[in-house]
Amino acid sequence: MRVFICWLINACDWIGGLSFYAWFVILPLWKKVVVFGSIVAIIPAFITAIYAAMNYELMLSRGMIRWMSPLNIVTNRFYYFFKVLFLSGAAWSILISYCAHKFFPNEKFDWIVPFFKNVVESISHLF
Repeated sequence: MRVFICWLINACDWIGGLSFYAWFVILPLWKKVVVFGSIVAIIPAFITAIYAAMNYELMLSRGMIRWMSPLNIVTNRFYYFFKVLFLSGAAWSILISYCAHKFFPNEKFDWIVPFFKNVVESISHLF
């Protein structure tokens, strides 16, 4: 099952790439919904990227592992983590934005900007 999930994460890179383009097309139409979806998508994107980085060796062939140095494997793992983080974040953002728009069509999401402004201000007061 781990191999299938890792393969699915790796095979869905094109969904993340298309999501970046869709994000800019949908942004003028549903501004606050897309912002809400992007903020909520941080959590599943990190979970997806951590899972993919932990199981990075499953994506490599035995020949690649044999000929790569351990330093190359570690640096490629970091690259793979950030690639999966951004691409899965874009895909999760579009999915969550679409679901929020379909399940809550009358919600204007006007509470997002003041809420996150208060969060940023409370964090800045700590420092």
